[in-house]
Amino acid sequence: MEHIHLQTTLGDKVIVIERATRIPVLYRSWSEWRFERLRTGALPPPLLLPRDSCFCALCWGAGRFYEPAPNGEGDVPRTCPACQGSRIQR
Repeated sequence: MEHIHLQTTLGDKVIVIERATRIPVLYRSWSEWRFERLRTGALPPPLLLPRDSCFCALCWGAGRFYEPAPNGEGDVPRTCPACQGSRIQR
């Protein structure tokens, strides 16, 4: 993850802008930034799915698919019959 580092003229305060989110964060010092980076960097990324499951193969994880409307005016969503709209299968 890349950062843009800007040191302000207000003493030793530091503004760090993450390139992924573009949100500026004000830290009291570089030491505080380093500590926060080590603390959050050590956490594993959250799982999208439980380990014993996978996305539904019929709806590709959408939970629904579209079919022609009975009156012929476009498509209407229908709940996936395989996963019942839960989007995952075990």
